Amino acid sequence: MRNIISNQEDPNMENGGENSSVAQEVKVKKTPRKITVLAEHAVNYIKANSVAAKSTAIGFFVFAVILTIIANVQVGYAVVFNNKTIGYVSEKDATLGKIDGIIKELSDSIEGEKDIDISADLVPSFAPDSRFVKEDDIEQIIKSELSFYEDAAAVYIDGKFAFAAKDADSAKDFIKKYQDKVCGDGTILSVESENEVTYRQEKVVYTEVLDLDAAMSRLSGTDSKEGLYVVKEGDTLWSIGIDNDMPTDYLMTLNNLDSEVIQIGSVLRVKYPEPIMDIKVVKDITYTEYHPYETEKRYDKSLNVGTYRTYQKGSNGETRIRATVTYVNNSEVEREITEKTVISEPVNEILLVGTKPKPKTAATGRFAKPISGGYVSSSFGNRSRGYHTGVDWAVSYGTPIYASDGGTVTASGWSGGYGRMIKINHGNGYETLYAHCSKLVVSTGKKVAKGQLIAYVGSTGNSTGPHLHFEIRKNGAYLNPTKYCGE
Repeated sequence: MRNIISNQEDPNMENGGENSSVAQEVKVKKTPRKITVLAEHAVNYIKANSVAAKSTAIGFFVFAVILTIIANVQVGYAVVFNNKTIGYVSEKDATLGKIDGIIKELSDSIEGEKDIDISADLVPSFAPDSRFVKEDDIEQIIKSELSFYEDAAAVYIDGKFAFAAKDADSAKDFIKKYQDKVCGDGTILSVESENEVTYRQEKVVYTEVLDLDAAMSRLSGTDSKEGLYVVKEGDTLWSIGIDNDMPTDYLMTLNNLDSEVIQIGSVLRVKYPEPIMDIKVVKDITYTEYHPYETEKRYDKSLNVGTYRTYQKGSNGETRIRATVTYVNNSEVEREITEKTVISEPVNEILLVGTKPKPKTAATGRFAKPISGGYVSSSFGNRSRGYHTGVDWAVSYGTPIYASDGGTVTASGWSGGYGRMIKINHGNGYETLYAHCSKLVVSTGKKVAKGQLIAYVGSTGNSTGPHLHFEIRKNGAYLNPTKYCGE
């Protein structure tokens, strides 16, 4: 800010001391999103440094007092705005405050490239009482001189300026439409504003005269300025949201995030709309409340241990509820239940739990390596001679082979390239196959226990030496045996 002392004389003033004035010159330079204001209030029009100056001052005020007594004339200041006297005031500081307010209002409201030249002087003077005005009136006179102001209906919420519309009907319509938007759907019992809303016809900066969409945005707070947050160690989107009163999903949407993973040092936009007007809505709503059923266990000695069976299927209970719910800005603040109607009671689920010990031949669901020792001579999967559906363990001829898990033998005998082979169904979608055996010791239909001897290693069928070809299948699909029972 630059200090300016002006000795400009007012060509329209009634009277004044030689080279005496109190002046304010304002130069407002508009640049994008910033206004630089050059302004200063001048010092008193007389500095008491000489006898001549003192004599001049004394003479002026004596003359002014005489005029006041005999001609109803008042001593004060002529307000010279852009070289034109627009009125007289008695209070210098209050008037300068009003001019400062106009400068700030323009600075806060006007955006874009624009030059604004304002020259405002306060010149000591005197004039008839009829030409003196209040500081508020001077403010309106100055605004009427500026093309940046226009007559509009200003809306004040709790005494604070909110926005303006072109006329009073539009302003009231905007408020009504905003209330309707906040109300939403449903049976509305009442709607009211929690704030005092008043309307004034006055001079308003043209940028503050809004249309419907802009007014809605202003009222809901969605046009508020955004802040920035730098992510630090230990931060999560949840914690940042809590600190800034923002739901996590809204924070992700605002920053175009598709994951909750954030990096230290990242800069996030943080903004959550805060309405400048609180709307209270009372609604009559009806909804269904569900009551979950419980599960009751009953022991059954006819079922094996680890076996369960549903004896009675459960169902949730339902209650139809009617309530009076109070919302403020769509957030529930109070709920009163007015009516309850039970539609159905919950029905417990009854689950039978087996207590009968499992037979030794029952499948455990876990597979054991069917032989002892040996090494993998051919792995599961792709190989040079084609896809290998199992794993081959090379061991000595005649090495015992044991059932990998309990089950029922579904095949025992010769099977082409498999040679002598045994297949066991484990009753849970799994099957195991044991091939190239030299001797089989269990027959088809036999129930076998996990670890029971079923055959001996050989080299029958398509085989180049003694080994066990072992397969595990799940619903017909081949699985890698080494992932289930090791190597």
